[in-house]
Amino acid sequence: MAWSLRLIGVCAVLFATSGTDAQEDHKRSWLKQQFGGWTGLAFHCEIAGNSDRTAENLCSWATQRVRILARQSGAPLTVASSDPFQRVLDKRKVSGNPLDLVLYLSTTIPKSGGVTAVYVAVRASPHVSLPRDDKGVGPRSGTLVMWETHTIGTGMAGPEFEVALQQPIEQNLMKFLNDYADGQH
Repeated sequence: MAWSLRLIGVCAVLFATSGTDAQEDHKRSWLKQQFGGWTGLAFHCEIAGNSDRTAENLCSWATQRVRILARQSGAPLTVASSDPFQRVLDKRKVSGNPLDLVLYLSTTIPKSGGVTAVYVAVRASPHVSLPRDDKGVGPRSGTLVMWETHTIGTGMAGPEFEVALQQPIEQNLMKFLNDYADGQH
């Protein structure tokens, strides 16, 4: 009886380990399919029109931080303008085919002394254009979201609130950069 319980325990451990390995292999394969053909990243902040100074401060901080994180991960990074027309020109200066890495920020504007809310998305998405197909459908273009994560925070507007939001923003940027790096190898 004790022998059969040990054998069952060993089989369960082997099964759990092989399942984890298969999941990791699947994830690696998926990341290579997603990020294998991109030659780098073009980062920019997109701030919703109703946002306040908090979004601008977080964007400035994140722009500096993503430069450091990209260098550490080995991802070629270009910081592009938040202005859509200038961003197209900025990306044309980059050799190859960079993937857009966007930090999207939207904040509520609090009444005097009130609570503010911030929505933050880290998104990797190229702009794609499809020509007219043989059935006459198209041309079509749009943004294809390949990777995305979100953070929501509430608090009293000010430097302490901004610092509290920096940690989840950095973690999400690092999560993406690690996935991007895994997809490049």
